[in-house]
Amino acid sequence: MHRLLLNLSLGLSLTAFAQPQPPRTPERTAPRPVQHADFIEGSDIHGARAAPLGQVHVARPQSRFKSLLQVRTHFDDKLRESVFEFR
Repeated sequence: MHRLLLNLSLGLSLTAFAQPQPPRTPERTAPRPVQHADFIEGSDIHGARAAPLGQVHVARPQSRFKSLLQVRTHFDDKLRESVFEFR
């Protein structure tokens, strides 16, 4: 009985510390307006090219090794012989 009361009081007291969620503002939920760009022939666009910072590293291709297992491609004769052995 004491454990039940203790658990109940702890459960109710912990819910008092729960933080309410902030209300959503209209600018966060409203979609951004669609932007249209019309490019007329002969128009020039001025600006700076933006690229991510960093360097390009070129790695050598991954090594390919010969398989250590040799697959037998022509073993029909051996297979036929083994069939006759079971008869």
